[in-house]
Amino acid sequence: MSLREAIFATNIVPGADEIVFDFGHDGPAMIQLEHGELEITEALAITGDGPELLTIDAQQNSRIFNITADAGNFTITGMTLTGGKTTGDNAESETTHSGGAIRSLTAGSLAIENCNISGNSTTGMRADGGGIFAVGAVTVTSSTISGNSADERGGGIFGLGFVKVTLSTISGNSAKYGGGGIAGDNVTVTSSTVSENSASGQGSFSSGPYGGFGGGISGSTVTVTSSTISGNSAVGIYYQYYDFSYLSGGDGGAISGRNVTVTNSTISGNSAGIGGGINNLGRLTVTSSTISGNSAYNSGGIFNGMFDDPWNPWNVIPEPWTMTNSIISLNIATNYPDYCGALTPESINNLVGVDPLFVRNPTSGDPEDLHLLPGSPAINKGSNALRNESTRKLSTTTLRSWPNTG
Repeated sequence: MSLREAIFATNIVPGADEIVFDFGHDGPAMIQLEHGELEITEALAITGDGPELLTIDAQQNSRIFNITADAGNFTITGMTLTGGKTTGDNAESETTHSGGAIRSLTAGSLAIENCNISGNSTTGMRADGGGIFAVGAVTVTSSTISGNSADERGGGIFGLGFVKVTLSTISGNSAKYGGGGIAGDNVTVTSSTVSENSASGQGSFSSGPYGGFGGGISGSTVTVTSSTISGNSAVGIYYQYYDFSYLSGGDGGAISGRNVTVTNSTISGNSAGIGGGINNLGRLTVTSSTISGNSAYNSGGIFNGMFDDPWNPWNVIPEPWTMTNSIISLNIATNYPDYCGALTPESINNLVGVDPLFVRNPTSGDPEDLHLLPGSPAINKGSNALRNESTRKLSTTTLRSWPNTG
């Protein structure tokens, strides 16, 4: 029985079902879709033998899975999804051309586990979710989402609701509008890497051109814990409106949001027009984290505030934000190199604007395996009360001093 036949059989039987692959395995298996997308209309779990052993390739002719059920929970486990593509403009509130690999319309949940979703795309106005588009909650666990692209939002993942990413890598995805890696209303990233994604600043809604925002992550509420967000970019675009030259986008190279919390994480090497690391327009809390090596025209590390004049994006009203037990330094900007927005009185035990004297571990292949040189101003700067033994991510409490041997 083919996968298409198995899905059809589960569609005609009400209730939840499961499809499990068992090839016996003489080697990797490839399923090439010859007759378009696979429509799923009933709650279903599909389990493969692993992303290195099972690949489903749409060959750039269609998306792969189209979950059209409006209720129920769905799980996709243990496979590689590639070559999914949609082409066409969506009307207002329409999603026909969203979701390059997966479109999920259920109000329930979509769970992606131990998968590789790569090389998928959406092309067209309002076509969101180059890899994944979900109406309901979407969780991604122990997976890689890479090399996907969207003409609008969510190059890797787009969710209208809750998006949760755990123990995963989101890398090399792109969107022309917002959320090069991930875009959603409420985004949580835990023990993951979000790197080398971009919001290119070429999107166009019916009202005019839009620049990019949230090169790595874009969301109303964004929570990042024990993760690395690096090498992402958001590019703004200028266009003329009567006598004004107006900049659209270019906000938040790593993260763009309105309620952002970062804990035990590293945000480095990201770039944008405003807020090379983080651009936030609301409540911002950074704890036991390192914000370093990011760049922007305005606020290289963090921008937290509001725009005073919509026609002049460099006129801003900084808003207070809270940082504890953290490092923010070595960021680059013409205005406000490290941050814009006053720190609250609760902001303590930080190293701000001072070189912490990092050195890479010469015996490790991990570029994030950093230590401090003897005499670093970060040593003993943090508070043991905020110490977290469960992670080695960069913070003023977990960094150790050791001789520079390389």
